[in-house]
Amino acid sequence: KLADFTPKSWLEAHLEAGDRKGLDIWTSTLKQAETYRKVTDQTESALVPLQENLIDSVWTDQPELPATPVSIHDIAYAGKRASEKIDDVQNTLSQKAASAVLLTDPTSICWLMNIRGDDIPKTPLTLAWAIVPAQGKVQLFITRSKLNIEVQAYLTQMADIHPYREVVHVVQSHLSAGNTLMVDAGKTALAFAPENEDHKALLVEADDPIVLPRALKN
Repeated sequence: KLADFTPKSWLEAHLEAGDRKGLDIWTSTLKQAETYRKVTDQTESALVPLQENLIDSVWTDQPELPATPVSIHDIAYAGKRASEKIDDVQNTLSQKAASAVLLTDPTSICWLMNIRGDDIPKTPLTLAWAIVPAQGKVQLFITRSKLNIEVQAYLTQMADIHPYREVVHVVQSHLSAGNTLMVDAGKTALAFAPENEDHKALLVEADDPIVLPRALKN
């Protein structure tokens, strides 16, 4: 059965002592990496995080990331203003003793900010990352060309807008300053994991705080 054939089961069947297996840091989550490491520890082998995706290195005509226009989701359908949703998330952070949360799921980000897009076929989502601090504005990482004047004016009331690819740098700076960061280990890429052990201790693993609120119907 396909469901029984997983990366973990493959490693268990093929790893030998001394093996070194590459691991793509963008397509493997923190949770997956921890699962794989338990297997390698048992076999005296090792995982080697790859800073560059090997497929990307040979896919020379790879298209750019989609950049479809972002629209504001009407409050009549959203049911709640984005500013109110942000307040709710910030209250959750206070309870978790985290100074910020990293959001990696476009579904959660679009729900939180009351925006929609068409970057993913048949799904009204825009590709973005977000860091929600316990206090202050959301840090939103998104391709600015997707935002018209109206959408920019709307978003900048609640968020500072950064280039899409700057998110890892900002996360590392946040941790380097000694700040805690809530992450959903099942949704957060290994690329966000700090190498410094002291910084790793600043990660607060918890479920994406948007999942349950967005399940509520208006």
